[in-house]
Amino acid sequence: MAFSKFSADHYDALIDETIASCDGNLRSAVRALLIANEHLETENSQLKHYVDISTRIEAANQGYLN
Repeated sequence: MAFSKFSADHYDALIDETIASCDGNLRSAVRALLIANEHLETENSQLKHYVDISTRIEAANQGYLN
């Protein structure tokens, strides 16, 4: 597992900010974080797909694929 470059205080501040942005409603804060994470996972998957396509195109251009 990779270590974070941020301190615990930094995360505590982000947690407080997230909860405050949801008017103190913890359920809403967790929901917002889950939705944000889902969007990031989708974006990551799309980027991996684009990298795969790019790698295949580059290999084809260099004659590695038939």
